[in-house]
Amino acid sequence: HTKEFYLKFDCRPGNRLAREWRSAALLAARHIPMVEHLAWGRSSQGELLITRALPDAEQAGTYFFHQCLQNGAPAEEFAEALAEFARQIIGSGLFHPDFHCGNVLYLPERNQFALVDVYGVRRATMFDHFRYYRMERILMELREAFDRAHLLRLLAIEGVSEEHAQETLDLIREFPELADVETA
Repeated sequence: HTKEFYLKFDCRPGNRLAREWRSAALLAARHIPMVEHLAWGRSSQGELLITRALPDAEQAGTYFFHQCLQNGAPAEEFAEALAEFARQIIGSGLFHPDFHCGNVLYLPERNQFALVDVYGVRRATMFDHFRYYRMERILMELREAFDRAHLLRLLAIEGVSEEHAQETLDLIREFPELADVETA
């Protein structure tokens, strides 16, 4: 079995890859599953970051769309595991500014998730107290398979109060399939 790696190269100023490397260290210290960050370096040409690929994984959004929505695979187990993963991240005291299914890998054989593209992850500040709203993007991806009551339950798994869960779903009321469903 050959291991695959991802190489990121960035020649822009700003040390973006160094910041991603530090973000990965914060996540690792809190045991948040993510792709393994192996090395970071800088030269006069730019920065290089090496991560290990997860060859058996696919983007969570892609899996959900193809397997659950198109092929009828059970969505409940996937969504509950995703909600638990989100709860772990939200409860870690860290804030991921770009948390959505495209930056989450899914390993179907283990029903587990891992973060990719962790640039910008930082310790949460008092201004991030509404960070559960970042789940809005994931909820929009899940809305086609779940009614409002199920989405409220998934937010509850993450530890979001019922009042805040209602507010979160109200943020995406412009999507009729959610706005018109009665709350259980």
